[in-house]
Amino acid sequence: MVNLKRALILLFCVSALICTVSGAELQSELPPSARELLGGVSPDGQTDVPLALQKMTARAAEQSGSELRAAMRAAALLIAVAIFAAAAQSAELPLRRVVSFSSACAVAAICGGNLRAMLTLCREVMDELATFHTALLPTMATAAALSGAPASASALYAATVTVGQLLLRLLTAVVFPAIAAYAALSTADSAIEGGTLGGLCNLLEQVLTRVMRFCTFAFTAYLSVTGVLHGGADALAVKTAKMAQSAAVPMVGGILSDATETVLAQSQVALQTTGVFGLLALLAVLLVPFFRIAVQQIVLSVTSAVCGLLGAAAVAKLTAAMAKAVSFYLAASAAAGLFCFVSCVCLMKVGGG
Repeated sequence: MVNLKRALILLFCVSALICTVSGAELQSELPPSARELLGGVSPDGQTDVPLALQKMTARAAEQSGSELRAAMRAAALLIAVAIFAAAAQSAELPLRRVVSFSSACAVAAICGGNLRAMLTLCREVMDELATFHTALLPTMATAAALSGAPASASALYAATVTVGQLLLRLLTAVVFPAIAAYAALSTADSAIEGGTLGGLCNLLEQVLTRVMRFCTFAFTAYLSVTGVLHGGADALAVKTAKMAQSAAVPMVGGILSDATETVLAQSQVALQTTGVFGLLALLAVLLVPFFRIAVQQIVLSVTSAVCGLLGAAAVAKLTAAMAKAVSFYLAASAAAGLFCFVSCVCLMKVGGG
């Protein structure tokens, strides 16, 4: 009996050690900005989630102040271009065309730097999410397997790795170049004043919108269905193992079965603790870039409306197109973040179920 108890204690300590060590290493995989945003949140203890979210949001808003000032400076320049373009509306046709071309070039020059910055920011977010998510997945998959869901954990881990790589490649190889092409076509359409490229711009906008929606729906649905399909097999396997232990080992079979339930329960606690920290950490990686891109999109949208009120329709239309391009970068970041969130929640669900 003594040896049996020692073996059971050793089994529990090893399983707890695997989860704890891996959870502690997660913090080192976070970028410094995300660690600063998390504050004292760690994977080793209980977390007051509402309080942590409140503090993280306040810090992210404070760090986005410089982006707001930069966006306001760009808005002032765009309004100046709009005033110049509106003043030239009564000029002769050749001069109006020159002003229209010059205005389009000015808007592209003002917004081009912001678009390049948003693209760089999105790529950095993708890399940081991928790095932390890659470190988080084995920890959560191990905890989910120890908590009684080995089939679901392995299936979700494989699906997440495969689908995550596909999502990253799709965004970097297809979506980001398409956003740049949309901004360039919108500028050309505004510069030539012929409206011949307007239809192509609208088509590209619809394609980008549908691709984003399809990726978000298809990838999250695939992960959810993968966890559901293997959940029943895990439950049956655990129940069968407990019955086999009780029947096959005389006198101490019941003790083994109870000890198994204890190990499963402790592994579920470790999974939930790591999962909550992982979700907050993913949000910390995403929150500041999301705020920065959102500030740019909102300011450009408001500026477009102001330019329209000033009578510079072409400048207003092109500024609105630039705001739409920024919103696509925002949607791409949100799609990548949502995929990481869903994969973590699915692992928490199958391990806690």
